[in-house]
Amino acid sequence: MQGNPEYVIPKFEASQELSSVSLCTNVVNMRKNLESSATEEKESSLNSNKEYLTPGTEKDTNLCKASVESASQDFIGESPILKPKKLATTGPDPSRPPCRKAKDIRRERKEAKLAKLAQEALTRGESPMETKQCKMPNTQKVLEDFISEPLPENPAHTLEVKLVRSQPSSAEFQHTFKMAHQVYEMYQIKIHGDTPSKCSEPQFKRFLCNSPLEPWQPHIGPPQGYGAFHHQYWLDGRLIAVGVLDILPHCLSSVYFYYDPEFSFLSLGTYASLREIALTRELQRRVPSLKWYYMGFYIHSCPKMRYKGRYNPSFLLCPETYSWIPIENALPQLDAAKYSRLNEDAAAVDENGQVDISKIRVLYRQDLMRYGRYHALNPGADDEEEVREYATLVGAKCAYSLFLYRS
Repeated sequence: MQGNPEYVIPKFEASQELSSVSLCTNVVNMRKNLESSATEEKESSLNSNKEYLTPGTEKDTNLCKASVESASQDFIGESPILKPKKLATTGPDPSRPPCRKAKDIRRERKEAKLAKLAQEALTRGESPMETKQCKMPNTQKVLEDFISEPLPENPAHTLEVKLVRSQPSSAEFQHTFKMAHQVYEMYQIKIHGDTPSKCSEPQFKRFLCNSPLEPWQPHIGPPQGYGAFHHQYWLDGRLIAVGVLDILPHCLSSVYFYYDPEFSFLSLGTYASLREIALTRELQRRVPSLKWYYMGFYIHSCPKMRYKGRYNPSFLLCPETYSWIPIENALPQLDAAKYSRLNEDAAAVDENGQVDISKIRVLYRQDLMRYGRYHALNPGADDEEEVREYATLVGAKCAYSLFLYRS
């Protein structure tokens, strides 16, 4: 048979003993060295009583026969031991982090959690030694556990999340404004099909940067204060997504979210919602009244908004009674019709919608008054229906506290 001279596969004759095994190997590259002894080997083989394995056809001109007199070192039993040439290696790649065993990583994570439990025990005035010796509780992980889970050494990627004030714009917001606008422009063009003229910097400022909210930072409140913010997501030093947020005394409101379409495979909308929920819970620990997370409008027929209905517990606002309905009760009605009264109680009404328009506050000629007095001063004013619609939209609580401007 033909083969590489360094890797020879022997052929056995059934009637031969181990000492008379013959090998057929390709010796084209060795032919010149053997020509001088070819005649002598031929005569020796003719005078020998041993049988040799011969080539199968006359075309095997590149084959020769060689006898193995002693195979005790090369064979064990009836199986050959092949000795391939060892390839030279250069060792591990120095540019990559060294491989680590999974059990070592798990042990380090466990030690980190035990250290955290010990610190919490010290805070409570308990003995940390008892905490270290006890087994870790086998409890289900919460959202914060996944977000704050320690990374391995030399991670392939790093993610940094920053909360920067947008109105009035902070120094960091101004420094990253160009990058934020570029991501917004790519998102609007790719995802929503907008033209570049609709994604200009002035339009971006009007839509997502300018806010009527005044900054407020009381002594008892979140460290960054209340107002309008941008939640920036940086992957390996590159801005890939931005969440536009309003932080208010009773809630965190998600105004808008946009991302670089190149990273759409990461499901950034879902991830950002989880991060915003975690932020709301963090703020709630500082300000107990801040306990709601508003995700904005929900359009059931819009596939881009379906992810908002995957969180539990969640509630949708009934458009007629303005009461909050569990989303699992509301979705079947939205499947049946695009518009639906979500509150199934036929007797329920908007308690905040019963407004006495004569008590609505009005700002008229730099003077504050009730609408009843304003109407008495202007008997010809034909705006009663307009004022009534305004009161219905804002509700009694706002109608009695806001000022309706009349010229």
